[in-house]
Order: sequence, then C-alpha cells, then structure tokens
Amino acid sequence: MKNKTPLILTLLIAVALIVASGVSVAEEGKVKILAPWNSIGQAFPIAPDKVLFQGRGEGIMYIENGKKETLNAALFVCPGNTILDLEKGTATSSGNCIITPADESGDTVFATFSCTGEPGACEGKFKLTGGTGKFAGITGSSQVMIQTVLADLARNAKTGAVIKGSTGLAIWPELKYKIPGK
Repeated sequence: MKNKTPLILTLLIAVALIVASGVSVAEEGKVKILAPWNSIGQAFPIAPDKVLFQGRGEGIMYIENGKKETLNAALFVCPGNTILDLEKGTATSSGNCIITPADESGDTVFATFSCTGEPGACEGKFKLTGGTGKFAGITGSSQVMIQTVLADLARNAKTGAVIKGSTGLAIWPELKYKIPGK
C-alpha cells in the first residue's frame, strides 16, 4: 500500500487555496417560507367595475430550511399593483420584492411575483431574479399563496382616492433556489 500523505497534503493545500482566494461553492436547496405582512397604498377606480390598488406590502419571512432547530428570517418589502374586477369578483396582482436577510451582511435578494384569485386570496408564481453580495446570480421559484385577513379603508378628500391598509399571510410551500459559485 502506497503512502497517501502526499495526496492528502495536496488536497488540503488545494482546499486552503480555494478558501483563501474567496471562491465560493455553488449552493442550491429548497425552503418553506411563512410571512405575515402589512400593506398600505391607494385604490383608484379605473372603470365602472374595476379598481386599481397600488401600494407596498412588507413584513418578516420566517424561513424553514429543513435543518433541525434552525429557522432563518428575512425582512421584505414588495411594491405592486392589484386590479380588482368587482363584476367578476376576481383579483390579479403583480410586483417586485426586495428581501434582506436578518444578518449583518447587507446583501439583498430581488424577486417578482404574480397571482390571481378573488379579493382576499390569490395564488401564483414567485421568482428570484438576482441579488447582491453572497446572493449575486441567485435564481429560483415557488408557488406563492397570499391571503388578506384584515383591510382598512379611508377616503382621501383631496384626490378622491381610497387609502387602503391590509394585513395577511404569504406562504411559499417550496421555494427552490440556486446560488452560483464564484
């Protein structure tokens, strides 16, 4: 049996050089996310039977990554639009999300969403579109379910627009993601 010390030493040196050079290894996985949210915005009548809501939702994503006793969190804000068809009783929403993990890095993940349903509940697609720092080049997607639990309305006397705030829950049952190595 030949001496394996030179091979092991070579492997250790290679790993040390990779770590020292800052090269990161690609990462991929899947997570489940629950996110209570609040929104505020304005609603505008855009047709006799249609209302456009423009606003932003924000909250905390609680991320289950499958590791025992590990739960990560991230802050998010999602500006977007919803068109309510009052005659048909349907809602169509779309927008963008800025997600900031609850760590000291300051790195950010960007995403888009679109969903359809009825007022108070919609289902659709959530797509990771990129990021900064350690999330540069991130991709991924998931089904998303958005539920509105409570809504407040107040009329803006100057513009006639309705100011609306709402509260709800968003669920990503299985967000698959991939972060490329550098």
